[in-house]
Amino acid sequence: MRIRSVLTLCALLCAAAVSGQAEMAIPTAPAEMKQWDFLVGTWKGAGTFLGMGSELPFTTAMTARRAVEGHYLLIEEKVSAVMPGATEASVVHEGLVLVSYDAAAKVFRSKAYETGGIVREAEVKPGEGGKLVETDKPSPFSGMGQARFTFGPTGPDSWETLAEQSDDGATWTKVFDCKYTRASAK
Repeated sequence: MRIRSVLTLCALLCAAAVSGQAEMAIPTAPAEMKQWDFLVGTWKGAGTFLGMGSELPFTTAMTARRAVEGHYLLIEEKVSAVMPGATEASVVHEGLVLVSYDAAAKVFRSKAYETGGIVREAEVKPGEGGKLVETDKPSPFSGMGQARFTFGPTGPDSWETLAEQSDDGATWTKVFDCKYTRASAK
């Protein structure tokens, strides 16, 4: 009799848990995340890094996809260049970025994990001409000051980005620019 009571109690608890889950609404992705739709897909890019006393051309391969039912955008990128003194291109930078929308602050947030163990956190806000502007929080660990990226679509299958650096958050210096073209459909 005692076993039957325990089994009956377990069955009732399981039924209550299942019915409680059925009533729980699954949050939908914020509509604001649609602003990032232009990035979804696979991209090839070419740009120029300004540093080390000269211009250094580079290429990039990037993939962006919606993640966790559209609540996040997940971006993976590898940048290759022929470094001074080298004869072949090699991967010089690799990154993983996660973008989300903070409804309370009405701002996008990104967190990037990059070559060398660098972790960047940033806010992304609308800029001029429909572009987005990502401004990093200053990091004492990167040794690079503060970074700002301005990016947006230039056509249905293309977009561009401009990266700048600042030591004081007021004066910005161009670090690189890059133009991307779609390598495969969304």
